Amino acid sequence: MRRLRRLAKKHGLDSLKVYHKTGPLRFFYDYMTLYRSSEAIPQPLRLDGGLETQVEAWLPQWTKVYTPWVRRLWIDEHTDFKAVGARLEALFGESGLRPNFLQPMFAANRYFYCNGKEAQALESARIASRLYPRSVVPLVMRANTLLAFGKDAEAATWYEKAKKIDPKAGVLSEFSFFVAAAHMEVAGNFAGAEKMLRKGLDFHPGNPRLHDGIAQIYLMKAKKHLRKALDTDPTFEAARKRLKRLD
Repeated sequence: MRRLRRLAKKHGLDSLKVYHKTGPLRFFYDYMTLYRSSEAIPQPLRLDGGLETQVEAWLPQWTKVYTPWVRRLWIDEHTDFKAVGARLEALFGESGLRPNFLQPMFAANRYFYCNGKEAQALESARIASRLYPRSVVPLVMRANTLLAFGKDAEAATWYEKAKKIDPKAGVLSEFSFFVAAAHMEVAGNFAGAEKMLRKGLDFHPGNPRLHDGIAQIYLMKAKKHLRKALDTDPTFEAARKRLKRLD
């Protein structure tokens, strides 16, 4: 807050409105410029030398890649990944600093494989890999897609690659597998959901949430078949009693 007040005092309150568009690097650079021109700002309120150097090195890269189009960009399952990916790749160039769109890309990829859109799922994973080659997220996107479409052996290879890079990555957490399975259940793909949960158990043996998820799938399957039995024979009391115990 002190830094904000000093900048506002120097340039006026309206000057602060730009930072939600430009990001924190511009804010810190402007603050550095301010205290370098004023002895009134004490050393404890200044950035250390290493951070100053980093800000100065990063700001030109960030200014180049964080354009108005990028700020407005919204990525979801309706995105033309080929077109958007090509534009982002051209914009990012060799910059090591780039806006992070991996989370919405991961969500869109999940939508695709949960709803049987294999080509779009693989394309989204490919684009993510080209834009963020150092991240494990595109590897898991590809692995999840392959697993969802029955290519288990190939999926295992990509999961292993991701695990070697970052075994504690969020996209390999038990929660990530559980959420993917839940989305597959919503899409009506119970077999795919069970496979996703079992893959989660490969990474997190004995995890109670994943075991519970598998149990819930079995319960839903059991209820489905018991109801079918009663539709065929409404007098089938054994099925009615079992269904009552499960409800």
